[in-house]
Amino acid sequence: MFSIIGDELVYVAISSMIVLIRRELGIRLLSLVLISSFLNILLKYWLGIPRPNTYLVNLDGLPDIIKNVINMLVIGKGPSLPSGHAQISSTFWLSLALSTRGALTYTCALVIPILTSYSRVALRMHSEVDVVIGMLVGYTVSLVGHIMFTKTVKYLGRVNMYLKPTLLLITFILSQLLTYPDIHLIAGLLIVVWIVDKSTFTAECSTMRRVFTSTLSLIVISSTYLVTSLNIISNYQLSRFLESLIIITSAIIAFIIIPVKLNVFKLKYRPERH
Repeated sequence: MFSIIGDELVYVAISSMIVLIRRELGIRLLSLVLISSFLNILLKYWLGIPRPNTYLVNLDGLPDIIKNVINMLVIGKGPSLPSGHAQISSTFWLSLALSTRGALTYTCALVIPILTSYSRVALRMHSEVDVVIGMLVGYTVSLVGHIMFTKTVKYLGRVNMYLKPTLLLITFILSQLLTYPDIHLIAGLLIVVWIVDKSTFTAECSTMRRVFTSTLSLIVISSTYLVTSLNIISNYQLSRFLESLIIITSAIIAFIIIPVKLNVFKLKYRPERH
């Protein structure tokens, strides 16, 4: 179970729903989960350490689409170090704990990544070193991200207006130049999260409407991400740039157009605070 809930896609989905229920918290969580995912892929393919070859998951006889989903959620993609499941779960739960300051979330920030890491080792998807380093990287992303979100506006002033878009542009260009899987999708989502942060604010509405809107938006963004990530439309030989445009368009629909139409968000120009 913890191998499934520790997957990047699961935490992207949870964070996406939180964006429409508690906007500022959701933007912070989703941003850090995406940044951590991007960094994890870079480290995996740069280090190039192979996975253990003794998986305890038998996929023989299953349809290709089911195999692809299991490969994504349980086995994972690419090389072994660091463990993506351990890293992303550590990033999400510590970021949530630092934002909410609750005893329960601090406990989850310790227990859930450990259980997730144990499940990865028990299934022989990773070594102990993979998951320990994954947790350390994930916690580091959370701590650095928390400082960036809470301190950069105060100490960087107007520089902060240009810092984030510049970093996003560099990330997007890098994602197009490298051939690593999914980083172009992650970079596209990061751009849209920044646009949401700068162009919207929370409208007054019922909790039920927020939950309904978040569910609808989640269906839109998750289905698009799955289609592109699982290469379901690979026969069309879509370029990485075109796939990035597809995920950006889908995310704009999910995080801006749908919430604005349903009066969960309102559009507003928000200059940088000083």
